This record gives sequence, C-alpha cells and structure tokens, in this order.
Amino acid sequence: MFVLPISYFHEIGHKVICEAHGGESRIGPPTNTGINAICIGSEVDLLLMRFFGGFFGIIGGMIPLAFYKWYKHNPHYLGILAATLGVSVAELPKAVLEPLNYDFYASDLGGQIFLIVNVVAIAGFFILFGREKAVPLTWGNA
Repeated sequence: MFVLPISYFHEIGHKVICEAHGGESRIGPPTNTGINAICIGSEVDLLLMRFFGGFFGIIGGMIPLAFYKWYKHNPHYLGILAATLGVSVAELPKAVLEPLNYDFYASDLGGQIFLIVNVVAIAGFFILFGREKAVPLTWGNA
C-alpha cells in the first residue's frame, strides 16, 4: 500500500534533476514493471539523476516521522510508520546501486534483492514498534 506513493517520490527525484538540466520529463502510470520516469532533451548527468531517485524515495519514506509528535498515540500510526520506514530503508541500496551498477539494479536479481530488503525492513520495524515493555515475573503471586 505504501510502496506505490514512495515509488512516485523515487521517480520525482529523477524528474527534478532532468528538468533542472533543461529537459522535459514524464512519469508513467504504474504497470507490471513499475513506474518509469522518462527524460527527454536533456544533457543530464545520469549518475546524478539515478542517485536522486533513491534519495527522494528515502525522503518520501521518512515523511511520517514529521508527524510523530501529533500521531504517536494513534493505534494505526506505528503501522504506517513501520511500513514507510521499511520502504525507505529499501530505497537506500537503490540510491547506491542505481547510479553505480544500473545493469544489476534493473535486473531481475536486483529487483528480488530489493524486495527481500523491503520485506525484512518492514517486518523489522513492525517487530521493533510492536514490542511491549517487559512485565517482571512475580513468583509468589502466580
């Protein structure tokens, strides 16, 4: 549910760099291969443009942290926070691998690894945020 909006943040990162270098860009609708940003008519630095996709994805995943003060007691907030932070963690290797090794990033194996990182990160945040304080055992009152 939260992967799609953060994927748009990722593509907006590409779009910002493309248009900052005088190009025209379009973000396509989601398909079975994901969402794509197309840059036309720009002499943009590909390393920079590829990096900023993951960078914007990380930022997009951290947006719910800005509302922690107001929503920390909402029972659904920690679930939303766990999911978006998990996706944000999965954007970190994308920010590194997309500019440095695009062939791996775009490969099926790369997609599977990103998916595994995503699932493990989300599960980890759910476990972290779902823990309750330990209740001390009282042997005499059981």
